[in-house]
Amino acid sequence: MRTVADMLANKTKPNNIIAPNAMVVEALHLMKQVNLSYVIVMDGDVLKGIFSERNYSRNVALEGKSSATCPVKEAMTKALVKISPEHTVEECIQLILDNKCRYLPVEENGQLLGVITIHDILREALRSKEALFDSSLTDRLIEEGSVY
Repeated sequence: MRTVADMLANKTKPNNIIAPNAMVVEALHLMKQVNLSYVIVMDGDVLKGIFSERNYSRNVALEGKSSATCPVKEAMTKALVKISPEHTVEECIQLILDNKCRYLPVEENGQLLGVITIHDILREALRSKEALFDSSLTDRLIEEGSVY
């Protein structure tokens, strides 16, 4: 069974990190620059949250806030499900489904190693669906629409 460590080996080191006091507009520019839908919010070496396009639409735009004056810390997701490099791909799927989340920060000894996204999981599923997943778990992922 492939693990998070295996998936992280194929990913580049995170370069989408922003401070909690940065303005949302800065986070949006960074997301565009790195071509990702999220940024990792760090205060020094401490993970504080994740700010995503979804956070922007729900917590800034629809709330009538200005991206130029709203700090990332007011719009980010703070309650994160963290995983370790030893977690399996199947465990990640279960965590994503159970917690209705899209991002799983990977930490070891308090250090952020990266983020496993729902897209990483889907790529893994497409690579070797039969070898990795119980078909009922894969079917549940598709049925619940967690990828949209």
